[in-house]
Amino acid sequence: MDLIIVPGIAFSKINNQRIGYGGGFYDRYLQNYQGKTVSLVRKIQLVDSKWIPELTDVPVQNLIVEEINDKK
Repeated sequence: MDLIIVPGIAFSKINNQRIGYGGGFYDRYLQNYQGKTVSLVRKIQLVDSKWIPELTDVPVQNLIVEEINDKK
């Protein structure tokens, strides 16, 4: 696989850390994964601060954030 879309609940704008669903599945898999990673993120999921990740947490390489067009 060349690309994995990684799910999450919240994402840091600063360092692309993510809060997942608590099972650690993606973090365990991504430790040895050599391809690209991306998360599809809604604006409400973005956090302006960074948090201290656990030693096993693997950040996502790229975040693709929804664009909201409020002009009507």
